[in-house]
Amino acid sequence: MNQGVIYDASVSREASGGPSFATVECWIDVNGVKQDSTDLIVSGTGTQQGARDVMFTAGDTDAVSLCTKVTFDPNDGSTWVGPDGTNPDCAGPASIQIPPQIVFDTINTLCFTIFSPTICELL
Repeated sequence: MNQGVIYDASVSREASGGPSFATVECWIDVNGVKQDSTDLIVSGTGTQQGARDVMFTAGDTDAVSLCTKVTFDPNDGSTWVGPDGTNPDCAGPASIQIPPQIVFDTINTLCFTIFSPTICELL
């Protein structure tokens, strides 16, 4: 089980520089599937902020993404376009470690418990 806090602190502006209305929705995807109870939706003119606790299940080899959708004007449907040209934008992990970190942690723990630290550092 993974748990943490999902939050948004954003500023929205018109092209002219004045504040604009925006609704920001964030959530967690695991392997491309939106996880229940990980949504955060905040709205405001000029600034949007909010946070909530989240819990979701993901294995060591699952792809976990933070997804963001921004809508500016609910009357005309204008939206933000993410770095990959989409809205919502789901930023994936920078890398997937194989084997998982727990394997390295276990080896290190066993090594320093059973052998001398000098030998373990050479490995």
